[in-house]
Amino acid sequence: MLHGCGGRFSRAVEDTFGADFTALGYVLLIVDSFGPRGVRHRCTGEGPTVDRIMDAYGALLCLAEQRFVDADRIAVVGYSQGAMVALSAVELNGAGTLFDRHFRAAVAYYPLCGDIAVAAPTVIMIGELDDWTPARDCRNAVARRSSEGSPVKLVVYPGAYYGFNFARDKPVTSFGHHIEYNEAATRAAWTETMAALRAAFGR
Repeated sequence: MLHGCGGRFSRAVEDTFGADFTALGYVLLIVDSFGPRGVRHRCTGEGPTVDRIMDAYGALLCLAEQRFVDADRIAVVGYSQGAMVALSAVELNGAGTLFDRHFRAAVAYYPLCGDIAVAAPTVIMIGELDDWTPARDCRNAVARRSSEGSPVKLVVYPGAYYGFNFARDKPVTSFGHHIEYNEAATRAAWTETMAALRAAFGR
């Protein structure tokens, strides 16, 4: 799991994610790309830098060495900038060509979408009202992609803003963008996530 531009999730959020995934029989490794580097955030225009992509593959290789992990059944899940990193990690003819191990599926929550060509089945989920990572960019990217590579599924949630799946008491503004929790979108996106993993791994 790859965090967004603001860095690592809170402990409560991480514990919730961990409980949700382990309940399904998965191991969850949450990668902290900023803490060890002394980075506070990268929310002022930076994209998926090479260090973050290499972090994703470092996590993949680490998991593959664990006896309790099936090395051929590892997916990458990312949020916002982390979702952009996830898309880069499974990019067709991209960084994955440098490694013997590869991600078998990717789940990207509200990435900023550019050209999309992937080497693993990918689902992208985004809010219709997202003003930070606009849904229209992902729609356009999916519409213009070729048939080369693995399938990409785009799901856009009506009435949902950026950060729709992180519970909060009221909407907030961050770096000039509206962030608001949406329970219906959260539940639908989790169902979509489970379906993507089930399709990739059969469970």
